[in-house]
Amino acid sequence: MELNLNDAFIMALEAIKKAGSIHVDVCISIVNSHGEEIFFCKMDNALKISEKLAFKKAYSSISLKVPTSDIKKLIDDSLCGLDTAMAGELVMFGGGIPIFRDGKLLGAVGISGGTVEEDVVIAKAALEAFNRNI
Repeated sequence: MELNLNDAFIMALEAIKKAGSIHVDVCISIVNSHGEEIFFCKMDNALKISEKLAFKKAYSSISLKVPTSDIKKLIDDSLCGLDTAMAGELVMFGGGIPIFRDGKLLGAVGISGGTVEEDVVIAKAALEAFNRNI
């Protein structure tokens, strides 16, 4: 199974719904297993900086196969210096979550625009929509 545009659209709709319910405007980036962006949207009042951060969160999550909120632990434990080597391309705070199906990495979702906690809640809602749709 590969992540496709229909899957991304289902996740994005759920993310928009969740973001609206908590009154937060976000940017949503969904990447495939190669880290290529297959879907992006920006809610009306999302911050400009969130455009790039949403993609970087998705890309960071796919690259290390963990939620972005867990990357700091990896760097502290075994990948010391990775953040420096990646020169601003690696995001180490919440909002990026990898998408797995039957142990296979399919892609990742990145959300940016709210607080870290809000971004995580919205990303989890998107992932839950994907899991319900299969």
